[in-house]
Amino acid sequence: MKRLLVALTLLTACGTTDTAYRLSAEPTLGAVLPTANAPSSGFVVVGAEQTFPAYRIVFHDVEYVAGVDTLHRIRFIETTDAGFRTREGLRVGATLDDVLAAGGRPPVYEAGWGRWSLLQSGWCAFFAAPSATDVLGPPQVLSYFRREGIRVDQSRIQ
Repeated sequence: MKRLLVALTLLTACGTTDTAYRLSAEPTLGAVLPTANAPSSGFVVVGAEQTFPAYRIVFHDVEYVAGVDTLHRIRFIETTDAGFRTREGLRVGATLDDVLAAGGRPPVYEAGWGRWSLLQSGWCAFFAAPSATDVLGPPQVLSYFRREGIRVDQSRIQ
């Protein structure tokens, strides 16, 4: 009986493997994610009080997490992939000083979620630290995201 229970547990774990969907175009906000009725990977927190079903997607060998609404429109995109680079040339691990030097806006603290800085490219650099000064050193970018409702000032784009 014990062996049967272990075998069923292993079979269930293997049957619920998280799928990454390969895209032929860069993921963009508002686009429909072609996942049909596929189950999501879980949920992604996109703000202090908002979550969406999450899907792992890959474009040009860079992995993203996309949060989608009930119509499968992309409402949130995030990446922690080391291969990702913003148009400004920034990668995960960049410092707050790097972000500001690249033309990023001063960071905003969103209570209950975290601290982020909007880049000219429309990507937001996400930092874990709630302040610009940290005893462990300058804040570093943990991920880059795009979320509906964050507007880029077009006059700042070069």
